[in-house]
Amino acid sequence: MANVVNHLRNDDHIALVGPDGQQLTYAGLQTEVGRVAGGLVAHGIEPGDRVVLLLPMGIDLYVALLAVFHVGATATLIDPAADIQGNLERHPPDALIGIAKAHLLRLKVPALRGLKLYVSSGFIPLPHKRLQT
Repeated sequence: MANVVNHLRNDDHIALVGPDGQQLTYAGLQTEVGRVAGGLVAHGIEPGDRVVLLLPMGIDLYVALLAVFHVGATATLIDPAADIQGNLERHPPDALIGIAKAHLLRLKVPALRGLKLYVSSGFIPLPHKRLQT
């Protein structure tokens, strides 16, 4: 099994195709996951921390999800139609990774304020780090 995993890590076959047609190879996926995971650790995310992911289906979501797992943190995915405040109060997050629009929830949802890290996949006029895949 280890040989299969090692083969995939260095493979130039396509691993992901985004809705916009963007492609990422297995080798590229490994590189991006390592880069994002390193950034999370550098900004204080530790094993056991809870990271809310508010990203649409696509390469950024999969890279962020795998990076969170790589760090040993817990990924929290929220249904936008659900009781966001109540869910986050029951399971308080330590960080948020989301699209620019998702960061506007920081203004509306008190449970998303005062986190140790905010990461955006786009520009927002609020303090954040940038996710670049």
